[in-house]
Amino acid sequence: MQHSPWLPLLVLGILVTAIPLATMADVLDGARAARDAARTAEAPRYAADRWARAEKDLAAAERKLEQGNVAAAAKRSANIEGAFRDTQLEALRNQYLATVRLQLMSAEKVRAERYAPRTLASARQKLEAAEADLARHRAAPEQAATAIEAARLEACMPPVSPSWPCRLIAVTAAARTCY
Repeated sequence: MQHSPWLPLLVLGILVTAIPLATMADVLDGARAARDAARTAEAPRYAADRWARAEKDLAAAERKLEQGNVAAAAKRSANIEGAFRDTQLEALRNQYLATVRLQLMSAEKVRAERYAPRTLASARQKLEAAEADLARHRAAPEQAATAIEAARLEACMPPVSPSWPCRLIAVTAAARTCY
């Protein structure tokens, strides 16, 4: 049986083009893994704007990859992965620490800086520690639970009086009566 003279070239061409296809699939793996982690942190709900931007960037990189432009997709991949990691962290912060931030804002409105500066500073410090713990343990936010709870208790401890929504505001109100 006689083979066509172009058959070996065809086989070689298929093999050469098949090699980049294997690496093409790997180019966006890091970005997709970061996307999955952000989705697990409920980023579409708690960080919707960042999620939408990162999704748009990932779709553009996937289009580049489909067009065969592996270099352009690879170049965007690291930025997209970073965007999804930032989105994940923002979602975790919003999910676990939003009430603490709201209480701190309320305390600032009632001039806690003047009337309860140590309590306000302590609450801010504990919020920063909780945010740092969340950043370290973003894959398992339950490991940051102690720091999150400490921040919540400092800013939002059950009120001294039913008319005061949190400990920080209660301390501020009590200090106001002394002045």
